[in-house]
Amino acid sequence: MTIPPMQPASLRALHPLSNLAPPAERIAVLDGQVAVASSDGSLWIGDRRLSAHKGPLVALQVHGDGFLTAGRDGFAAIWDTDGRPLFVRRHPTGPICAATLTDGTLVIADDHGLVFAIDLHTGQSEWIGDLKSPITALSGSLGVVTMGTAHGTVHWDGFTEKRHRGKVLAIYPAGSCEVLSIGEDGRVRLGSELLLRVSEGVTACSLYQGRLLLAMDRDVQEWDLRSLTLLRSTTSTAGPVQDVALDASGAWVLIDGEGAPRHWS
Repeated sequence: MTIPPMQPASLRALHPLSNLAPPAERIAVLDGQVAVASSDGSLWIGDRRLSAHKGPLVALQVHGDGFLTAGRDGFAAIWDTDGRPLFVRRHPTGPICAATLTDGTLVIADDHGLVFAIDLHTGQSEWIGDLKSPITALSGSLGVVTMGTAHGTVHWDGFTEKRHRGKVLAIYPAGSCEVLSIGEDGRVRLGSELLLRVSEGVTACSLYQGRLLLAMDRDVQEWDLRSLTLLRSTTSTAGPVQDVALDASGAWVLIDGEGAPRHWS
């Protein structure tokens, strides 16, 4: 099923000055509550602006009842949906390149390829990996941290597999033993099995309850991974797609250079 190209009228402004805000770079959505990170490090949650970071963010993710942010300024933080900081941590070894939360533990990777686990309750930090390779994606489940790199490799529990040609964009837990990895090569893999292949040049993705949203330049596709069915697709007429988000409220699309996302209805 094909949906007509998105129109400017579909843009839902997050705040009165959305057109004056710095260009947005990342988006996440939790139960219809949209969070948007701008290039200057500011974070908008609904109509509230937070000075979250100094400079670009490398992570904006939904975790539990709040949002995780991590920036090139070396800080990682957890925010509730009212914009209150629940946890703030400065990483001592330099800029952060990837971050995730799992089982009460903050996992962060730095530019040196080092990976650390930080207990949210005690604040204690533990070194858990040294890939000596640019880390682009992190995921954790049941005490196992999985790492993806710019070279298309996936690492976990002492194992390494080459699963993608080029950058691993995202890794999602999929059951007790496997992860779903998505690469810019257009391949979606469940473990080492090729589950789905789309056009190369994937720039952003989002997964929610078996539905996968993929962005490729100006094109956006929504897939049902349980049936491997393309549910709908569209093309942005306003510019390349910067980021996407998906939850029960639907799909959200962030266009390059804009300060607020569009709801794809």
